[in-house]
Amino acid sequence: MRPPVIDQLLSSREESDRKQCIALLNEHLKVNSKDAKSWYDLACCHDFLGQEVEAEPAYRAALSSGLETLSVGDQKGFYVGFGSTLRNNKNFGESLAILRAGVGKFPAYIALRFFLGLTLQSMGHYEEACKVLLTMSAVLPSSVLDGYEQAIRYYAQQLDE
Repeated sequence: MRPPVIDQLLSSREESDRKQCIALLNEHLKVNSKDAKSWYDLACCHDFLGQEVEAEPAYRAALSSGLETLSVGDQKGFYVGFGSTLRNNKNFGESLAILRAGVGKFPAYIALRFFLGLTLQSMGHYEEACKVLLTMSAVLPSSVLDGYEQAIRYYAQQLDE
């Protein structure tokens, strides 16, 4: 069992708390190397601090330690965070694969589609990126789009023409 202070530090938006959390998680993981939740939390702390290079191996360890043991919310966050980290680390092909796997598992989770669109754009697949982003925006609540969601869906389908 990991120290409860870790969860307290994770809820903080202070950099100093996240740095302290990284140190505590690293100590915990020396003894509990198969704790997928702690690996995921470590990756998130590194991401929070803009340390994508350090986050990547923690995401990989979370994946190999049992992604299915994470809560649904953490699984969604894993796919977004790992896919985004891979994109930031210029590993576009793997980012695309992770984000597509996440969209396959959680098709209604819009954040995944947003980051998928960013990865496609980074890869130079501008038309597909635009289609993903337009399609994603069409599923937003009607109150956000003032009734234009049908037109957005239509234009997303017509990008090829």
